[in-house]
Amino acid sequence: MGFVERMRDGKLLLLFCIRILLFVFKESVACHPWSTKMSKMAQPDLNYVAPEVQISKTCSYLSDMFSLGMVICTIFNDGFPLIEADHSPSQYLKQIDQVSMDACIMSCKLIMFYYQGL
Repeated sequence: MGFVERMRDGKLLLLFCIRILLFVFKESVACHPWSTKMSKMAQPDLNYVAPEVQISKTCSYLSDMFSLGMVICTIFNDGFPLIEADHSPSQYLKQIDQVSMDACIMSCKLIMFYYQGL
């Protein structure tokens, strides 16, 4: 099997897994967004919080998947997170739009890393 076929199969598997996750884990619950009113030590790291938690105050299992993906991207980005909010919700909102572009670049790096190992 050639490189192009493996890339296509990997993308199809990824899309299939995403559809399953969206179907199974649709349920979301209310949660508290990151706030400057609480101590930083009592809250999660804002650099890894899912957008729906901060913007619409809801979270689900998919929010955890987003956070895990951000951790993986940080590992493959030489330890630098894609969002550097510096404990500021306003900085987070400014940078969240850029994440989709950065995530696309990181996914290409991850795919190349995966296929180099085969």
